[in-house]
Amino acid sequence: MLPQIPDKSQLTYTPNYCEENVYFLCKSFSSAVETFDTFACFISNEHKSVPLWKQRIAEGPDVPVIW
Repeated sequence: MLPQIPDKSQLTYTPNYCEENVYFLCKSFSSAVETFDTFACFISNEHKSVPLWKQRIAEGPDVPVIW
């Protein structure tokens, strides 16, 4: 059974610190159910940038943001 996703207001979030935010999100899932292992995969390339869709700062819903 998957853990309940906490309300956004209950999560640790710091703007501009994506990796730390993912770490704390995984940690909150892992502590919700002890038998549930949580992993994250960070994607990068030689330019250290990737396009991501559905970002709040995007110019439109179908426009990627390059991070």
